[in-house]
Amino acid sequence: MKKEIYTLLNEIDNHTDTYETSPVQKEELKNWKQAFAKRMQSEQAESPAFSGQTLASDTKPSGRRFHSWKRCAAAAAAFVFLLGAASAPIRETVYAQSKNVIYSLAELLNINKDISPYRTVVGSSFTKNDITTTLNDVIWDDDTLYVSYTMNFGKDSGLSLDNDNFVPAVDVSINGKSLSNGSGGTTDRVNNTSIICTEEINIPKASDLSGSQTMELEFYLLMDDENNDSSDAMDLSRLGALEFTTSGDELKADTGDVSLNAIYSLPNDTSITFNRYTSNAVGQKIYFTSTDENSDYDVILKGTDDLGNPVEFYTSNYDGMTGIGKMVVDTTENGYVSDKASSLTLTPYALKLADSNGENSEDYKPIGDAFTISLR
Repeated sequence: MKKEIYTLLNEIDNHTDTYETSPVQKEELKNWKQAFAKRMQSEQAESPAFSGQTLASDTKPSGRRFHSWKRCAAAAAAFVFLLGAASAPIRETVYAQSKNVIYSLAELLNINKDISPYRTVVGSSFTKNDITTTLNDVIWDDDTLYVSYTMNFGKDSGLSLDNDNFVPAVDVSINGKSLSNGSGGTTDRVNNTSIICTEEINIPKASDLSGSQTMELEFYLLMDDENNDSSDAMDLSRLGALEFTTSGDELKADTGDVSLNAIYSLPNDTSITFNRYTSNAVGQKIYFTSTDENSDYDVILKGTDDLGNPVEFYTSNYDGMTGIGKMVVDTTENGYVSDKASSLTLTPYALKLADSNGENSEDYKPIGDAFTISLR
């Protein structure tokens, strides 16, 4: 499972004020999305999702998908910030030196609002095998935990960032019980010895919890198995764990919630129902249910707000066993939903995922007319 996560950035000029910015073309973004969807489908057919399957006792079938397209561009272009508002084109600026790296989740997620009331700064570290892991900060948003952490690899770690032979991974639990139901994010190179990781962990079991909760985040490395000839063989190595106490109450209280009932048929005669829209300072989500048990299609929502700003949501995770899924606003092209918007008009599009030949269909196709979400 060779993943091209890191890109060498050491020779880039570190004077960021002299950097030029250039727009990412829409065709590139579409290709990234389709390639990413295909890769996720292929990998999950071969092995269970790391978070919630390898570690949790309540193993789910491979009908579950979790991927994060809003930072797919960042993963493809190494360490980038996706700079753009709802009405501005996407731009990227690359930073080469660690002194220029901003470790706050607000910056890593390209959130321009003040989210300090909802953010828990941790700053705890541990070292194992000459690898120092530091948990920077977390944000608990109902059924999602956003995490930022860094890893520094010493000489005795036996690992080099020049080799694409390991992948960091995390699992979150309370009282020894795993909360994770999949995760997505990016791993970006800071310098010759350090990486910074952002994870968006799906934790639906935590939605009913309130008040301050002590959670434990376990850190792992998935590494190439040198004793196995298969290119997909990976070893799982546990590095350690860090505890932190956080609360999602304040962010939950400041979250708007709109009920929906938009029902559509997918091309395989299964149905999908968009039933809930939520919005807060961290982002916007749309929840849905579907009878597509095999997770044959990936669905996006595209449209505009009443001000004419383009808006897009992508499927961040879907569990074919429960038929429950979640979409989040895609910030790579259009940014977050404008605070000034009064409504959204969205059309659903579906993409047939990899068939028996490993090929995706060419593009997303509409599966029905647009529906409107009233925001005020």
